[in-house]
Amino acid sequence: MDFNIKGFSFDRGIDRIISAQDQPENRLPSEGRLAPSDSRAIPRLDQILHTETVGGALLRDLAPKLSQNDMLMPDRFHRALGEALDMINQQAGAHPEHDSLFKEAASVLREEQELRELLDLYRNALFKG
Repeated sequence: MDFNIKGFSFDRGIDRIISAQDQPENRLPSEGRLAPSDSRAIPRLDQILHTETVGGALLRDLAPKLSQNDMLMPDRFHRALGEALDMINQQAGAHPEHDSLFKEAASVLREEQELRELLDLYRNALFKG
């Protein structure tokens, strides 16, 4: 039995009916390594029914803006972190008058690297069971 009322077919969910009116159906790319999105996915029904809160507005405005989404890939982020540490060490040698600032920045980056290595160690231990 086919139920059609004013062009709506009841074999689809409400999300698909609402989004079908506004936009064409999107398809995923067929291949390749995709970088993660810089923003979280928001279901279409939530966009329609919910208004923005103060906390949501603050989160949106304070979130860092990335020029390259592939920076969110763990291996590329780790490489960029190492490159930043090398650059800070080079600049520290070139500008000895700001040595304390460079040391503090390098210390923060080294601590970040150590925490990420510890996280990888714990995650690998969990996978081994």
